[in-house]
Amino acid sequence: MPETSTADELVALALEVSEEGARAGQLPVGAVVVTGEDVVGRAYTQERAQGRRLVHADLLAMGVDQFRRYAATASSGSLRRYAESMAALG
Repeated sequence: MPETSTADELVALALEVSEEGARAGQLPVGAVVVTGEDVVGRAYTQERAQGRRLVHADLLAMGVDQFRRYAATASSGSLRRYAESMAALG
């Protein structure tokens, strides 16, 4: 994935990803995940393709399994409940 460093470039990349989603028949919602200056994940929402609501662009870009592990150990009760509901969906 390309390295990007400015907020404008990252927003432009997220918009590109959302346009990919729209072309694929999905909702036009894209996300990128950045660590330092490296883009480490990118995805668009896949609710229509997978027929369920918990396939948001941000979770897909982060890696749903990675998010589940984070949310399960987070101090926030709402994040823990969210992780539990995701685990129940498989």
